Amino acid sequence: MLGNYFKSKTGEYIQVSRQNYPFIIEHPEHYFPILITHEILINSKLEKEGEFKYYLDIIEGIYFMFTGTIGLIYKQNYGSIGRPIRYIHELQNTCYFLTGTELKAKLSIID
Repeated sequence: MLGNYFKSKTGEYIQVSRQNYPFIIEHPEHYFPILITHEILINSKLEKEGEFKYYLDIIEGIYFMFTGTIGLIYKQNYGSIGRPIRYIHELQNTCYFLTGTELKAKLSIID
């Protein structure tokens, strides 16, 4: 959860930190997941190929396929791995699980 992005009830984007984590845990009704959009992926400077494929530079042969409503992590010559991804924090968690590094530097939150 640390490092993940959420949208607050007031509309501002929040990145979970050690400082705000206790408040977020105590008041989850004030925070909402952020849907992934093509705009966010493009502004994140992820390499785009075709209409739906975005390379995350996670591991060679692994890419993120986004249809406009859900995304899936794919392994080349294998198919989808994992479950559908709809929110930024899910993509962040998946990248962290696969690499052990945060995706935060690659995400640009836009209005």
